[in-house]
Amino acid sequence: MIYRIRMVVKIGIVGSGWASHMHVRCLKENPKAEVVALADVVRSKGLSFAKAYGIPKFYESPERLFKDPEVEAVYIASPPKFHVVQAIAALKSGKHVFSEKPPAISLEEAEKLVKAVEKAGLIYQVGFNRRFWPVYKRLKELVDSKRLRPFVVDIKMVRGEMERPPWTKVREVAGGFLYDSVIHMLDLSRWLVGEPKTVRCLARRNIYPHPDGFVIMMEFSNEERTILSITSAGHASWVYPFERVEVYGDHCSAITEESLRLTFAWGKEDIPNVEVHQFTKLPEHVAWGFKEEDDLFVEAVDKGVAPPVTVEDAYKAVKLVEACYTSAEKNGEPIEITR
Repeated sequence: MIYRIRMVVKIGIVGSGWASHMHVRCLKENPKAEVVALADVVRSKGLSFAKAYGIPKFYESPERLFKDPEVEAVYIASPPKFHVVQAIAALKSGKHVFSEKPPAISLEEAEKLVKAVEKAGLIYQVGFNRRFWPVYKRLKELVDSKRLRPFVVDIKMVRGEMERPPWTKVREVAGGFLYDSVIHMLDLSRWLVGEPKTVRCLARRNIYPHPDGFVIMMEFSNEERTILSITSAGHASWVYPFERVEVYGDHCSAITEESLRLTFAWGKEDIPNVEVHQFTKLPEHVAWGFKEEDDLFVEAVDKGVAPPVTVEDAYKAVKLVEACYTSAEKNGEPIEITR
């Protein structure tokens, strides 16, 4: 009997922005992965990126990359409005797909994506990297172990500006601020405490051409009936910590500070018991979850197993974003999240 042994998963990258730098750095460290091609519509930028990382093939068109028979899997790291059309084109060409967030910028797009993934029968993973931040994995361990019951959760996430890249402030390209940044926190909320029951959202347009300040409140149908709030703005300056999660349980609480630190305290005394978990010495691509999510995508392709973040997760995140925008348009009216 002859066994076919896969040596490496051969990967093509679409886009040469910041996210592509992070992913290629991770893939270069994985002995089961090889980046063989890059596509970017800006020739000079793409060629410079390919040269810097030793990527042998360059295409000015993603469609040409998708037709490359050597490429088995594709990373979509282009501006958001192209994510769904490029993911579907790659799937039709027989390529497994890793898509950067957001997976789509409308519910209609997300529905098309789900159908395309189901029809292709290939691996699709979306880059909700917060699930792989070591600080949040430790937080989830506390929740799952019942040491910390999430009765009340308060999340803060801000951007310093919406200028880099320039299309961030263009809703037709980025989908809006919730799709750019807050979608991470909506997915993190589902991952931490389960499925939400209702969403309320207030939004204001303060600085940029579309709403850039949000207060979101969600109720969950878990055992603790968690109430969770998310506060976010796209014009806050890069104040530390720009991302913070606080979870309040039965006379205990956990507080995160970006990807760097988690503090867990419990007890009724004036001076509580305290655990501090530090992640400050981790390399950036590890602390921000890129390394683990990329390793797991490569493993899913290599072994033919389900990815850790599925197209269903992608669809549910988009559904939550749209529920937030709908509630905001109705001045905070609660929107029921149907299964």
